[in-house]
Amino acid sequence: MKFFKGLAIALCAASTAASINASAAAAPSNISITTFNIRYYGLGGSMGGTPAQEKRDATLKKFIAQYVPHSDLFVFQEIVDVDRLVKKVLPTNFECISYKHADPKHQHVVLCHKTDKLSFEDDPNDPDSLIQEVSVNARSRPAVHTLVANRKGEVLFRLIGVHLKAFPHESTTRLGQIQSMTKFLSASKTQVPVVIGGDFNTYNSDPSNFSKVFKSSGLNLVEAKNPNTYTFRKGNMRSKFDRFWISNSALSQVEPIDVYGVCNAGIRAMGTDFGDPSYYYNSISDHCPVTLTLKLN
Repeated sequence: MKFFKGLAIALCAASTAASINASAAAAPSNISITTFNIRYYGLGGSMGGTPAQEKRDATLKKFIAQYVPHSDLFVFQEIVDVDRLVKKVLPTNFECISYKHADPKHQHVVLCHKTDKLSFEDDPNDPDSLIQEVSVNARSRPAVHTLVANRKGEVLFRLIGVHLKAFPHESTTRLGQIQSMTKFLSASKTQVPVVIGGDFNTYNSDPSNFSKVFKSSGLNLVEAKNPNTYTFRKGNMRSKFDRFWISNSALSQVEPIDVYGVCNAGIRAMGTDFGDPSYYYNSISDHCPVTLTLKLN
């Protein structure tokens, strides 16, 4: 894999003069981060789809503008066509980073920021911005990370986007992915607060097991509070896959995590437009956007 920074979908060269003293940085008052898995975006929502079958551009653009208008940062998963996402779905004041992959149907992890409020800076000790060890085989994804800075270039925290291995029987694999990420963070020479967000594909005791790994490593990462029961909905199947972990000593969660309502509506719920579960599934995704609002302590 190769990390890339094309003009259309990523940043210009990061400033080498950026400060990594997070405690001294003047942060915006609150920062909102949304993780959003858009099912096989670029292939019409199906692994067997084609780019010509992707008809969701307009509805996704409308949905994000209407229901996630205040997010400063996005962590996207299942993005097959990154360039298309930036050009046809996101507001024009967002820039994104991702990576190249040999598989034309690869589900990329993508990080995006609002250009008038924040910037992304390369970690000088890991400039390719990938935690490759999290990708355990040809069909899994690496973690993508970057240093989030204010408009002065002062680093606020490290943002990591993940899309862990799916299916209930892969808990051991997911735990190994978390351990690999923890090892990377513990060994990093760039020690700043951390936010990890994405689709963790959690089942059963996965979340508590992840928290135990973070605690035993001394990273002091805690899971952000989410009072919602579900973040994923496919017919009658619902789960809580999409989560955040944050550096508890340096970052404060301002309010409970927000999840778009359709994932937690009643099984027989009917609605109009994006409030209708069937319409939402076909026009948007099987995951709902999950938004965390935080501030630096």
